[in-house]
Amino acid sequence: MIRSDLFFEGHIIGAFNTDVYKGGVDLQYGQFYVCRNPAIGPDHYTLIEKNGLWYINLNGTGGG
Repeated sequence: MIRSDLFFEGHIIGAFNTDVYKGGVDLQYGQFYVCRNPAIGPDHYTLIEKNGLWYINLNGTGGG
């Protein structure tokens, strides 16, 4: 999901080459995910579950 968002945001090669790590935890938005090596896209992503499917939470995703 994070890689597909990066791909459609124009990071065509970087979306497949970046490493995605768990970052810190925010009390409001939950677990953060960070892209490194190379660092591309937003500073961090947060995810939300709706009806058994996971989506990128745009309210908790930031920077970049």
